[in-house]
Amino acid sequence: MAEFGRVTARTMQANSDMRTVQHHILRQSSAGFSDVASNPGGGHVDVIGVLQNKPNSAQNAAVGIMGETKVVAGGTCTAGAMLAPNGSGRAIDATSGDFTVGMGLEAATTDGEKIRMLLRIPSVQLPTSLQVS
Repeated sequence: MAEFGRVTARTMQANSDMRTVQHHILRQSSAGFSDVASNPGGGHVDVIGVLQNKPNSAQNAAVGIMGETKVVAGGTCTAGAMLAPNGSGRAIDATSGDFTVGMGLEAATTDGEKIRMLLRIPSVQLPTSLQVS
């Protein structure tokens, strides 16, 4: 079993029931509120961290912003690749123009697999001239 490091988190209010999306990537839905991320190319507020707990609507969500965390993969992920959310808040390899949440520390081979990730918030947009192979 893998070991996971310490995560620095901030508290935001859950905008919806997030009891089933622990370790998914989050976005800011409005000031002080968070929800599951779905737009990797949208901007800094669309990629704010990774959910560390299981809050219900209007409860405190612990949003991981720095450190080593678990994240749910949205399919195949490459170890060492920068990660961004897919349409369901799961981690995928980032492509040009995406806002990233951090770097994958191990590979994923299936959708729903949990992998280790090094968080890096605020998010950074990959250049549009980046050649991804």
